[in-house]
Amino acid sequence: MKRVILTTDFSDNAKTAIEYGLQLFGSEGVTYTVLNTYREPGTSTAAMVSIAYYLYKESESLLAELKTELEEKYPNHSIETLAKHGSLYPVVNSLAKNGLADYVVVGTRGASQVQNFFLGSNTMDVLRNVEIPTIIVPKDCEFKNINSVALAVDFKPLQKQDILKPVVQLAGDQEAEICAFHIQENGQDVMSDESPEVIDFFHTCGDIPHKFENIKNENVAAGIGSYMDKSNADLMAIVARKHNFLERLFQKSITKEVSLLASFPMAVVKEK
Repeated sequence: MKRVILTTDFSDNAKTAIEYGLQLFGSEGVTYTVLNTYREPGTSTAAMVSIAYYLYKESESLLAELKTELEEKYPNHSIETLAKHGSLYPVVNSLAKNGLADYVVVGTRGASQVQNFFLGSNTMDVLRNVEIPTIIVPKDCEFKNINSVALAVDFKPLQKQDILKPVVQLAGDQEAEICAFHIQENGQDVMSDESPEVIDFFHTCGDIPHKFENIKNENVAAGIGSYMDKSNADLMAIVARKHNFLERLFQKSITKEVSLLASFPMAVVKEK
């Protein structure tokens, strides 16, 4: 049984992400929790107690309305709701620690606000701190059947190949091919089917259709965007770890290249 957390701040972007998640993971063997976290503004202790109670009741009420709406549209899905005080990523990590979360789905503000998305939003907090696989859904992204998952890999070996298992399982559930690719920034970081990391990846894929491609491009973000457009992949998967190209991209200011990355639904697994 999978446990999928669908985060919401009751915005249209969050609603888009929730519906994407419901369609991505389906109804069989999955329990969904629609999660809203809230925090009271800084004020006196007595006032905080009152405000916290109000925020909790408002969150519960809005979640109940959203659950009714979702259950009408997705009657075969098992949907729960949870209103929780605190910041988003500690709450998600706590749920994961207690076996109540296997994946988390978050929405973004879209390419027009990509600087906020990368530098300061709940989405960035989740990417940096959440320990379970994260599905990032761009603004206005409509779900379509996943036939191809593009997995971006860098030159450094993974600590454990098991890190990729959630991506492989997701591809298997979708009956999709995994198309791994590496952006070669210079002449020293070339990868091939014979590279140990790629051989390990092939082994992890097992019976899931898979392939690998090395792509030369001095601009990693542009290379990723170009590959996604060329390959017609339906979902991009990436490993987030300290000092790799994903973190470097997320730390950039707004650019045309970085904006490309806000256009694709993305599955992010984190190296612990």
